[in-house]
Amino acid sequence: MSAEKSPWQDAASIPRSEWAVAIAGALLVLVVIGYMVHLALTEKGTPPDISVAIETVRPASGGYLAEIKAVNEGGSTAADVTIEAAMTDDGQEVEARQVMLDFLPMHSERTAGIVFEHDPGRFHVELRVLSHREP
Repeated sequence: MSAEKSPWQDAASIPRSEWAVAIAGALLVLVVIGYMVHLALTEKGTPPDISVAIETVRPASGGYLAEIKAVNEGGSTAADVTIEAAMTDDGQEVEARQVMLDFLPMHSERTAGIVFEHDPGRFHVELRVLSHREP
């Protein structure tokens, strides 16, 4: 008749490397849960804070492609973000374009492209966020 092992004897037979992996996994889960709780407590209620800038301009078929970067530093997500790019020369509007981003999460950035007929490098281009909504 063989004697059965107690749970403590079974635990003692587990290699140290398995214990190390189990402890590391448990710590990782606790850190992620702590971070999520921190975000839930500190970020709630702050509106989207969106800034826009032209990253690059390059010739493209039909004109000039301006790559726009939108950054949301706020604590909530914005949907249907409408960005206007107005090109002026001595106060006179040369052309204006709009682009919409479907989704801009909190603390993230997205890029979009706007095609101009004229070279934006030769004119003043003003970018502004026209609207967004809560998803």
